[in-house]
Amino acid sequence: MIIFLDFDGVLHSSPAGERGHFYHLTRFENILREFPSLMVVISSSWREAYPSEVIWGLFSEDIQDRILGMTPNGDGKPPYSRYEEILAWITLNHYGGPWLAIDDAHAEFPDGCPHLLLCQSNSGLDEIIELKLRKILAS
Repeated sequence: MIIFLDFDGVLHSSPAGERGHFYHLTRFENILREFPSLMVVISSSWREAYPSEVIWGLFSEDIQDRILGMTPNGDGKPPYSRYEEILAWITLNHYGGPWLAIDDAHAEFPDGCPHLLLCQSNSGLDEIIELKLRKILAS
């Protein structure tokens, strides 16, 4: 399975606030370690502002090899711009397997999208979302 990963509102709250950036990164990486077949594609808008070396460098060394790349930049026009970028990556890479987007931007996905695990912007990948993700991954 591939996880299409947003950063803001997932790996930290949006806005980041007092706790700063990436305070849920360890939680996410621990889940990846428990599910060794999971791979990651970065769908965060951070990919537009930072080079891939910087993005990869945010992750622990044992996780970096599991990052397959970043979604292409779309036109950014609503509706569903993030979803369209994910579909573009899937098409470009001829991927036909299961996937899940972890994101806080519900407006960038079709209503009822079965591939979206929606986080709350103010809490990100908290304990509740972690439990939901583990349930999805275990099924």
